[in-house]
Amino acid sequence: MKQLLHYCILSFLIIMPAASTAQVTKLSNNTNIRFGIPFNGKFLMADSSGSLWTTDGTAVNTVIYTTKVKFDMLGGIAIINNKLYFSGVSTADGSELWVTDGTDAGTSLVKDINAGVDSSSPKHFNVINNVIYFSANDGTHGNELWKSDGTSGGTAMVKDINPGAAGSLDSATFFLNNSMLFFTANDGTHGYELWRSDGSLGGTILLKDIVAGSGEPYFGPLTSFGTKTIFDVVVGGLILGNSELWISDGTSGGTTLIKDFGSFSGTPTFGYTKFNNKIYFDGTQSLSTGTELWVTDGTTGGTNIVKDIYPGINSSLPFLTTSVNFTGNFMFTATTGTSGTELWLSDGTGTGTTLMDDINPGSASSNAIALIGFSAFGQTSSTLYKGKIFVSANDGTHGTELWITDGTKANTSMVKDIQPGSGGSLTGTTGYFYTAQGLYFSANDGSHGLELWTSDGTSGGTTLVKDINPGSNGSSPEFMGIFNNHLYFTADDGDNTSGKRDLYIVDATTTTLPVSLASFTAVPVKNDVQLNWSTSTEINTSHFNIQKSEDGSSFINIGTVKAAGNSSITQNYQYIDVNAMSANASVLYYRLQTNDNDGNVTYSRIISIPVKEESVSVAIYPNPARAAIQLTYTLPNANVPQSTVRIINSEGKIVLSSQLGNVQGSNKATLDISSLAAGVYYVQVITGKNVKNTRFVKQ
Repeated sequence: MKQLLHYCILSFLIIMPAASTAQVTKLSNNTNIRFGIPFNGKFLMADSSGSLWTTDGTAVNTVIYTTKVKFDMLGGIAIINNKLYFSGVSTADGSELWVTDGTDAGTSLVKDINAGVDSSSPKHFNVINNVIYFSANDGTHGNELWKSDGTSGGTAMVKDINPGAAGSLDSATFFLNNSMLFFTANDGTHGYELWRSDGSLGGTILLKDIVAGSGEPYFGPLTSFGTKTIFDVVVGGLILGNSELWISDGTSGGTTLIKDFGSFSGTPTFGYTKFNNKIYFDGTQSLSTGTELWVTDGTTGGTNIVKDIYPGINSSLPFLTTSVNFTGNFMFTATTGTSGTELWLSDGTGTGTTLMDDINPGSASSNAIALIGFSAFGQTSSTLYKGKIFVSANDGTHGTELWITDGTKANTSMVKDIQPGSGGSLTGTTGYFYTAQGLYFSANDGSHGLELWTSDGTSGGTTLVKDINPGSNGSSPEFMGIFNNHLYFTADDGDNTSGKRDLYIVDATTTTLPVSLASFTAVPVKNDVQLNWSTSTEINTSHFNIQKSEDGSSFINIGTVKAAGNSSITQNYQYIDVNAMSANASVLYYRLQTNDNDGNVTYSRIISIPVKEESVSVAIYPNPARAAIQLTYTLPNANVPQSTVRIINSEGKIVLSSQLGNVQGSNKATLDISSLAAGVYYVQVITGKNVKNTRFVKQ
């Protein structure tokens, strides 16, 4: 459960109804419920104030079920032994560890870790073998690693990593792999480095001091590779430093460097994809080739560039987080000077890596992105829909619309021009969900605003399901989950001016596919974002890749969690995206990539988190511009590292790079663009570990 957790739980989760007969029913009006999860035969929810609700799918039984506690939006959530554990706030105890079974009588405090009204603020919940691991502050040791079996007596600190009151986990990253908890921690001597814990005092150890002494590397994404974990770090600073690829088996001796990409390679790897038992990723080899397609088998000799797609120092920026495995190859998005940003295919070799289709002909970009299949709330889709995948793309004439492909140019086509003309019906926050019968997604046809649509891959079978907010405003559905063959969601039907949302269900059945993901949630925890998910069954599952986006369309891998493999009981997982709320974005989007042992992948629904207002903001004026642009950026404090601005053309080439000042509050910089050719450019502002992207047009 979560408080204010999302404006979110996303812009679209959908089930498979008979679209012509689906009935939308309102369960509550202006209650501002924001989160829900199927649990123990109930649908549990939380509103924006943290109040806990339950429903059986009828309006009369949609009620607040307890007033003992409210959900702490800065805390965590986990399910073990058929009980839901969460960070709860009460007047007597502050923020502490609570448990609920969905009833008032079954809701109670587990332990007052920081005795009295002071809060221990438990967060970073991870579950291994029905034990919750989390960080908490008992008032004496600072934020350290704790564990709980769900009882007061079984709740204890694992290790005081940084002795004294300072704590070691204030800015930690957590991920699970091979029944081990990997995390970054600061022991007061080595800075934030990679640690692991098996839950015991002796088994909680520093794996590797990658940057000797108190220096710290920048940790990029992680991915499982069998029982090992591959991860990327940047040493010596972003851009100018060295990007390094590492592998770990969970031991100090088994945590080793695979490849050092050299000076000026300090661009973190954005994403990985698994194909034919190898890991493909976007790597930067110093200044010689830019960011291109690389492959690794976990060894130095087996880590090589696949192809310099955009020859020379230019970058093709292969986007692998939405890659799709077809028979014999995988499809991904990449950029070149001749074809712009389009769909590519690769069989893992240089000669077998080719342009699949130039949807927007010539050097213009279609910005095609595959709408990957994903899992949600007890139902899962296969990667492909009848051997095809839906795509969001702009052919230069119709705007961004729904397309479909089987991985060949001959069978790649627009499904329907939903919003006639060049406007386009799909946005960067378009949500979608596959079923055996087709795709459900959000779209704007130009008349009804953002509403619920469905498609079977044909123009005639692509239709509006319900105009919830009549007229052009749109209801902007935010879907929470599927329970008892109903889709739960909130929407704005336009009956109030305060922005409060109503709770709805769609009376429609779903086609049950192999069950995997039972829940997927995200909640801000101070400056971090905590992701929690559970599976009801698993068949031949290898691992989960956690993926993040700032625009709801372009995702990067940020971590990996090992899966149970084969299971018929509830399995619970967690990942912490550290310092995520410092992003220069108004909203963060997350999804899970589920990988099986055969190399197949499926994707969860997308969930979103609004970024707190104190994050860095960036604006450009004028836009479009002719000779110069004025860059305005606001910093929340004066303690951020040196900022850098880069202008990147539509081919992915950096055409301007400059240092920026760091003054708390509003900053301005004027950039001369008179020498740039007319076209679309991207401005990238890098402040510390945060990257903010925006766009302008040069006339």
